[in-house]
Amino acid sequence: MEYKDWLPYYDQIVEKFGYVQEKEHKAAEILSLVLRKNAIKYNDLKDVIENRPVLILGAGGTLDKDLIKLRQTKCLDKFVTVATDGATSGIMDICMAYPDLIITDLDGKLPDIINASNKGSTIIVHGNEQNIKRVVDYTPRFTKKLGTTWSTSRPNVHNFGGFLDGDRAICMALSLNAEFIVTIGMDYKGFIGKYSRTPIRIRKTKQAKLKFSKGLIEKVREKYKIKCYNSTTNGMNIKGFKKTELEEIEKIM
Repeated sequence: MEYKDWLPYYDQIVEKFGYVQEKEHKAAEILSLVLRKNAIKYNDLKDVIENRPVLILGAGGTLDKDLIKLRQTKCLDKFVTVATDGATSGIMDICMAYPDLIITDLDGKLPDIINASNKGSTIIVHGNEQNIKRVVDYTPRFTKKLGTTWSTSRPNVHNFGGFLDGDRAICMALSLNAEFIVTIGMDYKGFIGKYSRTPIRIRKTKQAKLKFSKGLIEKVREKYKIKCYNSTTNGMNIKGFKKTELEEIEKIM
């Protein structure tokens, strides 16, 4: 996504949720500095996703059910798997597998993310004004890594679009020309799942963010011809994502 196309969404995020652009720019700069050594290249990430089917795991309330269904198919090894933060723990617990990519702002179960990194997962770290300390403390511990920001792109830090980890993962897969995209655990009904690790005190804010995230995905999706499927169990309809059971996805792969 071009920054000029992202900017209207970014302005809404700042207005609705109280972020400060200057602090976001600073966070992106710090992340860029932390990543100045040992970051993967943009083209390395593109090579992983381009023209390949991508499975995105949200950390919603249905994730455990969706992963059990996934385990019963033969789909898992055919996808590039992208876990969003806490969903990393889910796929490790239920499928005994490590995702290819982890999209994280570092509020998931960090020992699991570090473990996955040691096993070969690439960590896509998002930097913002609220997680600078975690960026500095934990990013150097990841083996393969790259950064994302809501601000302007800079060395080793890219803006693919996206607000939360889930819609950022979708924007990334769209931007890098995935063959098609399937989502599970993307439950926008407002039920916060056990893998999201969202504290009770901020769950109302989280639900407002999820609502914004859903609207953002639906608008961004309109600009791409890539087929998208929503395989979340009893999940809300997402415009542009065809409701499809994983068994049906298996047949088209």
